[in-house]
Amino acid sequence: MIYELAAITILEELVALEPGTFADISAECGFSFFEKLPKTPLSVTASECGGALFSDYYYCDNVPLFSERAYKMIAGELQKNVFIRDVEIYSPLARKSAGYKMVLPQRIDCIDKARSVLRPIIPGIPDMPLRAEVLVISEKMLGNTSIFKVRGISDNNIYVRKNIRNILDTPELNGIELLPLGE
Repeated sequence: MIYELAAITILEELVALEPGTFADISAECGFSFFEKLPKTPLSVTASECGGALFSDYYYCDNVPLFSERAYKMIAGELQKNVFIRDVEIYSPLARKSAGYKMVLPQRIDCIDKARSVLRPIIPGIPDMPLRAEVLVISEKMLGNTSIFKVRGISDNNIYVRKNIRNILDTPELNGIELLPLGE
C-alpha cells in the first residue's frame, strides 16, 4: 500500500512556516535536483503567527522536513539515494529553535500507466506537464524504495510505503497525515 505524506498545517498550536520560507531552493527540491542544493545546514525563522509547539513534519515550498525525533524513527528504513540536510527552525513565538532533517527523495518512474488517468495541465499545448486524475503506483517498479516522489507528473507530493507509514502513524508524533493513495 502507498500513502501520500502530508503536513497538517491548520493546527493553531503548531509553529507555522510561511510560504516562501524556502523560496531559494523550492524549484531544486521540487525537481529533486540534489546537486544544486546547499552543502551546509540551513537555518530559517518561523512565522510569528501560529503556536509554540513544533510539528514533527513540515512540507513547505517543496521542502520536506522531519523533526529529529521523527527522522530517528524512520532513518533505518530510508533507501540510500535520499538527500538529507540539517535544518534549524527558530520560532520567535516559542523563543527557541528545533532541529530538523530535510529528507528529499528521488523522483521514481513508477506510474502504472494502464490503470492511471493522466491529463495535460493545459490541454492542447505540446509538452505540457501531466497531472494525475487517478494515480496508481506500480509497487514492482519501486524496488526497495520506501519514500519517493513520482516522475512524470506535475505534483510534488511525497509518497511512502507501508513500512514508513507504520512508523509515522503514532500518537507520539504530531502534524503528520498519511493519506492512502486511491481512496
